[in-house]
Amino acid sequence: MGVRKMSKRPVVLLGVAGAGKSTVGEKLARRMGRKFIELDMLAESRMCMSISEAFATCGEEYFRTEESHSLKGVLTCGNAVIAPGGGVLGRESNRIAIFQRGIISVWLDVPFPVVWERIKDTGDVRPLVRQGREFNRGLCTGRRPLYQLADIHIDASGDAGFVVENILRSIAILP
Repeated sequence: MGVRKMSKRPVVLLGVAGAGKSTVGEKLARRMGRKFIELDMLAESRMCMSISEAFATCGEEYFRTEESHSLKGVLTCGNAVIAPGGGVLGRESNRIAIFQRGIISVWLDVPFPVVWERIKDTGDVRPLVRQGREFNRGLCTGRRPLYQLADIHIDASGDAGFVVENILRSIAILP
């Protein structure tokens, strides 16, 4: 009953960079027979440049605007698993869109030391990583209250397959 019951409800994976949204999202989409949409890639396509290039040439605000436009478009797709960037909840309009009725939000929670190990060498594709460990620790801490608004809270510090199974079990018991 679980997956069939919510077959048309989009699933949005939330969490900081390095939480596993892309890895888990691909596996979850496959298990659910859905399309997987990585919002950062969609925004890059809209901007005709990488996120790093957008930050460097146009600024973070420009990227966040493009990210918001991309998000609004994919939330209407219905039958998809969506992985937005870690900062997507920074805009109130994005929070309203994600936490509206009919969208399943899943927070992939990972302790900061695990996150940092996963992302510390990815500054070429994640511009905020270049700001250093303490800056990123602050981002994680600051965004936590926003992620806690999600329908489902999952410990994503372990194996991606195990995380997917926990998400599916949690979705199956949602009202």
